[in-house]
Amino acid sequence: MRQDSVTPINTDGMEVYEIKSISVNEWHPLPDGKGKPEQVHLMLEVEEIPYPFVIRFKSRRPVDELIVALITHANGVWPK
Repeated sequence: MRQDSVTPINTDGMEVYEIKSISVNEWHPLPDGKGKPEQVHLMLEVEEIPYPFVIRFKSRRPVDELIVALITHANGVWPK
């Protein structure tokens, strides 16, 4: 079962990695970015991992859920 986006969880004892950079890209099925984009990729450059970690979104809903969760938690940590 998926954790809802506002219920806090204790991450004590879990491995945490520092993010060097984040980029968001459209994925196209044809070489050189040709063709209609079909996916959104979130690419993380992570300390201690020599290659990018890519998260693939194949539909709109999880992208929207991620955005809402990020805004909700950012507001909780850094209130306006």
